[in-house]
Amino acid sequence: MSLGVQGIIVSGEASESDEEEFCVTQAKGQLREANASLEQNLAQSIRGPLREQSGRIQHLSGTLSAVQTSTLATHTAITRAARNLSSDGFPSSRLS
Repeated sequence: MSLGVQGIIVSGEASESDEEEFCVTQAKGQLREANASLEQNLAQSIRGPLREQSGRIQHLSGTLSAVQTSTLATHTAITRAARNLSSDGFPSSRLS
């Protein structure tokens, strides 16, 4: 019954170049993991405040729009009142 070759076992010590290559490979893997983690943390630290500030800007934009509408309505009302007073012949000297 033939099982085929599954792997080769070599006994003996690894050469310095093999050990260096192994260390380099391990270091590269650790650097990749560290970089991925840093990128994720950086993205989260930027996205969170951006979302918060974006929400504030949207709120302020809505508030500004309401204030502009209110100011325009007030201006229109004051202009009409001034026209009505002047068209009624109400002398401005009586106000003093």
